[in-house]
Amino acid sequence: MSTDASSYGHWARLQRKALALPGFKSMYRQRIGDIELTQEEAQKLGRIAAGTTLDLDHFKKLNDDYGDGALARVALTLSQFARRSLDMSARLGGEEFALLLYDCDAENARLRLAELVKAVADMKIENRDVERGVLTCSIGSTIVGPGESFGTAYRLADELLYQIKNAGRSNFALAG
Repeated sequence: MSTDASSYGHWARLQRKALALPGFKSMYRQRIGDIELTQEEAQKLGRIAAGTTLDLDHFKKLNDDYGDGALARVALTLSQFARRSLDMSARLGGEEFALLLYDCDAENARLRLAELVKAVADMKIENRDVERGVLTCSIGSTIVGPGESFGTAYRLADELLYQIKNAGRSNFALAG
């Protein structure tokens, strides 16, 4: 599929249609409260989880040029990484997303986060204003064990996200 400027109108139309479908709108702009409920469940059952923040690199100009079509594609890709019933993906706002991988240890989180960074770049959404020429993402993630604070984990994930951005982007950092 072409990802040049002419295809963004197509994606924007698909997004408008998708937002009218039951379930898509709630996934695309899902409240953070739903993630908090999953986090509480993980705590009750003594499970670990990977709490992740994802930010699209150099997105403002791309969004100004092409609209929200790229966001819809990223949201759909991200939802494919929330594979299991208690995994969650949500758009936090702007170009920032959250991903909660329930019952996921550090080894599995590393594999899935590397796949996610690659999947966003492999969409080949044209971004002429950057050296790579395509949209990429940066990710910060933490493993949260039983009894640990998800609030603290989120702040650490956000700090890791900005460390990745400052180190060149299109990568991930995982603590825990």
